[in-house]
Amino acid sequence: RLWSATFYPAPDYAFTLTGVHLKAGRSPRDVAMRKGQIQYLIGQYNQWLRQDKRVNLMMAGDFNATPNSEELA
Repeated sequence: RLWSATFYPAPDYAFTLTGVHLKAGRSPRDVAMRKGQIQYLIGQYNQWLRQDKRVNLMMAGDFNATPNSEELA
């Protein structure tokens, strides 16, 4: 449900794309799982940023959440 790949479209440019399809559902367990997945992604992105503050990061996919969902707060 989570993957990342680094692309090199030009000799002097690279970006890392993360595809997500977070846990679906509205139960408290589903919300908790999405929160865990989001925390994992934050940790991974922070690690990449510590290694290279100029890293280009992009995320796309399905968060299975609405704009007012607690996991996106």
